[in-house]
Amino acid sequence: TSLLSLLESEKDPKRFEPIAYALSHMSSESAVPTLLKGATAASDAVGKACIQVLGNIANEEAYSGLFEIIGTHDDDERGNVARVVAIQTAYDKRDNRLIPICEAVIDSAINLKAVQTAIDSLVSIPTPEALSALETQVAKKHDPSVSAYLQDGIRRYNTMWSKN
Repeated sequence: TSLLSLLESEKDPKRFEPIAYALSHMSSESAVPTLLKGATAASDAVGKACIQVLGNIANEEAYSGLFEIIGTHDDDERGNVARVVAIQTAYDKRDNRLIPICEAVIDSAINLKAVQTAIDSLVSIPTPEALSALETQVAKKHDPSVSAYLQDGIRRYNTMWSKN
């Protein structure tokens, strides 16, 4: 919390970078609520740094928070950063605990970019459970653009992870 406050108040760009770097390497799960608040801070730099940290922590609350950010910032730079971080986190962590979060986002249809990010995240997890989640979603009734993106997601998954 004190790093976040320090970062928010810092005006000197030379001092800002090391504080942002320290913040981006935090991994305490207890920081998630503060980081979620920081992700919507007035400063874009603070917001982006907090989004990066949420990806580093990658527990269920932090990962769900990335989709909340995408849902509220779908057409701005923070939304773009959250999309990249969510997909990269899914790829890096390869954690099946992220799958239900992605499924919930697809089912809720927060917005198209959040849904596409959830699908791309599932594509990035090379486990049978992720493929099964994609196939289950294809069987559900979705908006035609989501259904098409899901079909393409399965094609991409098979291209990326097939053992041919």
